[in-house]
Amino acid sequence: GCLVMSTGAFVAAPADPPIRLGQVGFLPGETKVVVVDAAQVGDAESAIVFQLVPGGDGERKVATVPFGEAVESPDTGEVIRHVDLTALNEPGRYAMVVGDHRVAFDIAADAYDRPLRMAIRSFTGQRHGSAVSLAPDYPQFAHGGTTSTRLVIHGRADESRTMPSVRGWHDAGDFGRYVVNSGITTGTLLWTWELHRPTLATMQLDLPPGDEHLPDYLR
Repeated sequence: GCLVMSTGAFVAAPADPPIRLGQVGFLPGETKVVVVDAAQVGDAESAIVFQLVPGGDGERKVATVPFGEAVESPDTGEVIRHVDLTALNEPGRYAMVVGDHRVAFDIAADAYDRPLRMAIRSFTGQRHGSAVSLAPDYPQFAHGGTTSTRLVIHGRADESRTMPSVRGWHDAGDFGRYVVNSGITTGTLLWTWELHRPTLATMQLDLPPGDEHLPDYLR
């Protein structure tokens, strides 16, 4: 082995943003809580919330929301304060300002629609043995299909064998396909279908041609 040493100075990692909230947005009528890092916001005791006017024509102040009590986060050890925005329910684009810090967020009934669609479509992107395309969402993610038609089955350390296999999902980036992982994945997808069929049955996933009698989710 070898030891590699550098004379360059270490660069400190940038601090986490002082205002932390879900990147997807919030649903109207649901709980909306933002976390503020107390150490980064100085003496501030409240947040100002603006609603952005559609079309980029300015913004209007809609609320001044006081911070909750300072508490130590059991996960990070930081002293944090909560900002409860649950009273905001009108759909739209908002900005929350604390001192010199500002972060934008959305309130929308469809806030989770795209993340759900892309989570389900990701299984298409991992398919083995068939052409893959994530258009129209990400048309640059496409290929004509993997060419490997045999699967290596490992037994003891000194032996292995192969068998035909052209379906399934790649596991991460190593192109491996594992029975346990596939079984858990298939079971989870079918259980999700049982629990949330009304939502999933009408999803349009832009899948390759297949059994048109099945909902896209089950294809």
